[in-house]
Order: sequence, then structure tokens, then C-alpha cells
Amino acid sequence: MNHLRVVMWLLVLMALLSVAGYSLATPLPPKAIPLLPVLKKEILQHWPGLNPRSTLGALVEQESCITLKHSRCWSPRAELKTDREYGFGLGQITITKRFNVWEETKLMDRSLRDWQWDDRFRADYQLRGIVIKNRNTYAQMSKLTPRRVDRLSFTFSAYNGGAGGLIKD
Repeated sequence: MNHLRVVMWLLVLMALLSVAGYSLATPLPPKAIPLLPVLKKEILQHWPGLNPRSTLGALVEQESCITLKHSRCWSPRAELKTDREYGFGLGQITITKRFNVWEETKLMDRSLRDWQWDDRFRADYQLRGIVIKNRNTYAQMSKLTPRRVDRLSFTFSAYNGGAGGLIKD
């Protein structure tokens, strides 16, 4: 549960800084610049109530960036391959012997049903999948708490660990 507290406090800090008009002085990763308008479009279309919207950009950085200057940072072609799992793209969508997050995500919205394996590196599909998956998880988290900031914290914790385990905890 310590991990959850850290995530919650980071989200609270990000929200407070955003409300106060502060921004971090770190320049954007170069590959993020053309993809941010795509992410914004997907958020407006599939989760217009998300606030702050920057949280999904932060999720992409967490999943794809070893450092903000690394070649895989904000790269739709980023891959993680181990004996246990395969993850790909901006959100490191994961496939293992036990579960397939890519197939699960495609079933969450009709606009993802045509997403084929050969197109797995398409940034628009990846960003749409990130938005839809997190939107659906956020809705599930209403069972745990009505507070928006807590629901967001739980949502992003569940992104890596799964909603079932988080709800059980």
C-alpha cells in the first residue's frame, strides 16, 4: 500500500501545481510533441471529463521513457521482451501467458475492434487504448471511493497491477 500512497501524493502534487499555474521546466521529449495533439483528441473523444488531462501524458512517460532523452521515450515502437511478458508501445500494453491486455483493451470500445496485430505500433490506436482502458478502470474505482483524486490514483496503480488485485487489496 506504500506504493499507492506515493502515487496518490504525486497526483495531488501535480494537480496542485497545475491549478496554481506552475509548469515543470523540463522540455518535452521530442517524440511527444507530434503525439500530444493525438492524445488530446482521444481524451476529448473518449474521456472528456478527465481532469487533469496531463495525467495520461505522464502515464506514457512512465511506461515508455527510461529517461526523457532516451530513443524509446514516447516511441510507439518501444518494446519490452522478457521470458515472462511482451509489452509494446506508448503504454507498454502487456501480453503474458496468463493475460492479454491488448485483447482485453480492444473489447472495451468498438473503435478499437479493428486494431490488428500488424498495426500494433500505430500511435493513434495505442493512445486511444490508453484513454479507454484508464477510463473504464476509473469507472470501476467508483466502487472504492467517490473522491476523484483517489479514483485517479487507484486507476493508475491498477494500470500496472490490474484492477482485480487492487480492488481485492
